[in-house]
Amino acid sequence: MRLLKSVPRFNAMNFRLSLFIKISAVLVGVTLLVETASFTIAYRSATEHGVENMHYVTELRLDDLAETIAAPVRFGDTARLEDLIQSFAQIDSASLIALVVTDPGGNRIGSFGDAARLDRNLAAAAGAARVEAGDMLRTGLGDGRFLMETPIHARDGAEPVGSITSIWTTAPALARAHEDTPLKLALAGVILVVLIPLSMLLMRQLITLPMRRLAMSLAEIGQGQYDGAIPELTRGDEIGDFARHISDLRDRLRIAHDDELAREADHKEQLRVVATLRDGLAALARRDLGVSFDSPFSNRYETLREDFNQTVTALRDTINIVIDSVTRMRQGAEDMTRSADNLSKRTETQAATLEETAAAIQQISTRVTETATNAREAERIARGAQQKAQVSEPIVREAIDAMAAIQHRSSQISQIITMIDDISFQTNLLALNAGVEAARAGEAGRGFAVVASEVRGLAQRSSDAAREIKELVTGSADQVNHGVELVRRSGSALSEFAVQVDEIAGLMTSVAQAADDQAHSVTEINVGVGQLDTVTQQNAAMVQQTTVAIHELRQQSLDLAEVLADFRTGDNSGGTRAADLQDRHVA
Repeated sequence: MRLLKSVPRFNAMNFRLSLFIKISAVLVGVTLLVETASFTIAYRSATEHGVENMHYVTELRLDDLAETIAAPVRFGDTARLEDLIQSFAQIDSASLIALVVTDPGGNRIGSFGDAARLDRNLAAAAGAARVEAGDMLRTGLGDGRFLMETPIHARDGAEPVGSITSIWTTAPALARAHEDTPLKLALAGVILVVLIPLSMLLMRQLITLPMRRLAMSLAEIGQGQYDGAIPELTRGDEIGDFARHISDLRDRLRIAHDDELAREADHKEQLRVVATLRDGLAALARRDLGVSFDSPFSNRYETLREDFNQTVTALRDTINIVIDSVTRMRQGAEDMTRSADNLSKRTETQAATLEETAAAIQQISTRVTETATNAREAERIARGAQQKAQVSEPIVREAIDAMAAIQHRSSQISQIITMIDDISFQTNLLALNAGVEAARAGEAGRGFAVVASEVRGLAQRSSDAAREIKELVTGSADQVNHGVELVRRSGSALSEFAVQVDEIAGLMTSVAQAADDQAHSVTEINVGVGQLDTVTQQNAAMVQQTTVAIHELRQQSLDLAEVLADFRTGDNSGGTRAADLQDRHVA
């Protein structure tokens, strides 16, 4: 790792000497301090114990002395008292400085030592703090001296008969308590001389050498060596904790080192993946759809490679589909263009034909109207003939003449009916042609197809009616001829002739009504044809617009083919097909 490579090489010898010297100095200092403290404590303890022991022994001896001299003090036996005091003083003359026995009135009745010195000590003790020891009082005077005041009782519970005041020094007791101090000092020195090297040796074995081994392990870790064994791991003290911490640190550094190596490898792989994808995207930007990544990436980026390949494949398939669609669209546009051009021409032709048909129907309408007028006139004549036939016999001849005229009119009517039949036949043909053209016109000609169907029906009925009228007129002519013969033969047949004339009048009424109906139908046909002409003109305009739109669609397909010609799909089909398509369009 870069961090570990920057760590300077560890100097284990300097560390060992510095730590060893410091710990040794601390150990020696602590040992001396402990020995000094121990000696001081022991000295003070011996001093306190010697003083306390002297206080205790002095109290016991003074208590015995007070009991011994109680009788001499009570009875004033000063000689005995002096002997007892001297005997008491001889026992511990080194510690006893002065002693005075007084009566209850404070008069001295016995003493030991320098009286002047005793007075000075008493004066010094007057302001000092006193300590009660039973019924005794002890007063410290300084410099190891203390004053004892002991009451003298003749018996227990009685009033004191005197008191003992004594001054003591603790110097002899302290000298006895400290008489083995040089030996203790010598022994302590020997112990120090032995313990310090031994402690330093143990310290070196238990601390310095393990620390040096740990320092060497740290140096190896600092150099990036993570496979070495860490010493002192099994120890249960602080060095063991330190070793375990070093082991944990080594493990973490090794993991971090491995992670950094993995990151570096991943970074290199990432750079490779990015460069590869950059090249692929650049190829896509150049409209080259044949790019594909066959070399696998690492597991982390393999999905990215697969997604890119799938995306390019999907895009390539889409472009191929678009190219095929453009090809079909181009073919459809060309077919639609041809169909639109043909439809435009047919629509123009149909409009012209329909205009001519409208003019012809207008003429037919005029003729049918004239036919209806003639039929009405024939009806009027027939009615007049009937009236004349009924007037009288003399008019029979005139009736015969009228019948002849009627016969002539019947011939004309037959001709007219023949013409009406022809008109009906022509109307039927026109209606049939109009239905065919309406079917070709599609949705726009649906209404006209219905009208054409109705016109055809009316024409058929007109034809049937004309045929019937013709038959009737023919029959009427025969009857007229027969009537003429009958009139000629016999006047008795006049009434029968009148009846036949009446029938003829009825038939003429029917003919006139049929002619009116036919004229009305022809008028409706004329209106329908006019509407069909308007729709046809509108269809022609729409066909022109559709033709323009189809030509624009064809041009757009050419433009799209030109754009698609730049794509290379990798299978030598997409770009080639698009280019061929463009070439065909240009051609």
